Amino acid sequence: MVGLNLRLFGGFHARIGERSISLPTKKAHALLAYLAVRPGQAHLRDKLAAVLWSAVGKEQARHSLRQSLSALRSALSLAQPHILVVQAERVILDPSAVVIDVVEFEQFASSDTPKSLEQAAALYVGDFLDGMDVG
Repeated sequence: MVGLNLRLFGGFHARIGERSISLPTKKAHALLAYLAVRPGQAHLRDKLAAVLWSAVGKEQARHSLRQSLSALRSALSLAQPHILVVQAERVILDPSAVVIDVVEFEQFASSDTPKSLEQAAALYVGDFLDGMDVG
């Protein structure tokens, strides 16, 4: 199966194979980026709702989160079917189905070999999520 490729340095870019992924809202972009920084980590729905929709009430925030998760599932359906694991109270991005420049950068940068440091530097093409404003 074709996996998801996320580039978060220099802006937000998502691809499945050679096809760019289009997400309907800035919040959906932000949600996927938030999950991608630590793939495999379980995130509580309440925390995600509070982080991304802090300006609205709890029920509206949870509703907005559900809508964004639905949009992400739809957009990512060409990748592995369960790349986004949504459980009752937790959301997880499957690390085996995604390549993320930030994660690769951290792995290369944690090594002390010149080649690894060169590879880390090559991944850094701009500021993290440059130009993303979710309001």
